[in-house]
Amino acid sequence: METGIYAQQLELFELFQPTNIKVCVSKFTFVDLFAGIGGFRIPLEELGGQCLGYSEIDKEAIKTYQNNFIKSNSEEIYLGDITNIDKLPFEEIDILVGGVPCQPW
Repeated sequence: METGIYAQQLELFELFQPTNIKVCVSKFTFVDLFAGIGGFRIPLEELGGQCLGYSEIDKEAIKTYQNNFIKSNSEEIYLGDITNIDKLPFEEIDILVGGVPCQPW
């Protein structure tokens, strides 16, 4: 690719830069099912969400998730294996998320 064409393509992206950014602080709660290492959690927290609890069965994924997100004073609940849960222990939840399996196809 010629450098001139490449530079023109980059200039096109400069046209789409936000000019009026508004910061919205929206607070909501969510439960992270089939949590893995927290792929859904990161953007939800960045948008103002608070995780109430999480469920995962892979031992290594749980270690990573807890190391990255769970603080010693956290009130967040580890729900364990989703197949053993009859009812979620929360009065209200705004969003319920669940990850898709990421095993090799």
